[in-house]
Amino acid sequence: FKQLGGILVKVTEKPEFAPTLGKPLPTTRRAVTQDAWRQQAAFFAFLRFVAVLEPGSVISQDYLEKCGVVRINDDGLCGWHCLAYLLKCGLREALTAVRDCMHCDRLQERRLWDIADVLLLNMDSLSTDDGAVSKCVLELKRRGVERGYVGGEYMLPDGDLVRLCLRLRLNTPVVSVDDDFHCSRETNNFSSLAEIAKGSSAWGDDLQKLSFDEAGRTLDQRGYFVVTVQALGQDLSRQDLAEAQRLIIGLKEHYFILDRVKTGATKAHIPAS
Repeated sequence: FKQLGGILVKVTEKPEFAPTLGKPLPTTRRAVTQDAWRQQAAFFAFLRFVAVLEPGSVISQDYLEKCGVVRINDDGLCGWHCLAYLLKCGLREALTAVRDCMHCDRLQERRLWDIADVLLLNMDSLSTDDGAVSKCVLELKRRGVERGYVGGEYMLPDGDLVRLCLRLRLNTPVVSVDDDFHCSRETNNFSSLAEIAKGSSAWGDDLQKLSFDEAGRTLDQRGYFVVTVQALGQDLSRQDLAEAQRLIIGLKEHYFILDRVKTGATKAHIPAS
């Protein structure tokens, strides 16, 4: 793996309901889709990877919170909410802190300054006015054209979140968790899944005569997939992640916080494999 590590996961029958990872919590129970269930299973596998979940744990909303999983608002500003949580302040104060620490004579930092500034100017209307998001996007595009960068995006991608954590001296690793190794489902090519599974208990005699792609498709139909874990911007080991007091975890387009300080959890030791 080019990534920090990979996990071969098998999900059996999809449950009708599953714990909600983001906020706000739905007022009624919502059935979980197959894609959402695969993402959640990837997240739970990561928590096992860093020794947060014990084998055989029954996962519930309360149990995740006791393990230190902090639900973050799923409103397009989750990266900014993560920074606010780590800075122990509100969203407005976090945006102000980012704007204050950027050097506007550097193009990339000017872009981040503009994002924070535009969000601050529209803070009061973002949660109440459906048109506020479009207004922010248009203003950021205008500033990008005027200042020479590609503007329009107000959500924080992985690279920007890593950059801001360093600038704000938060000392918090940012980790990406991906449930589609080598874009198998996106490209409809499952040979990578078979290459990883070969030699494991998932590999049966019936797969031996098949091509890797055919074997991978069979494994996919049986509920197998590969989850990859990557520490962004830092060279960290699995043990480093297990010992980190706090982590920002990126799962597709949403971020979560794992806060071991909140739970008083002791540092976990990962057995050598």
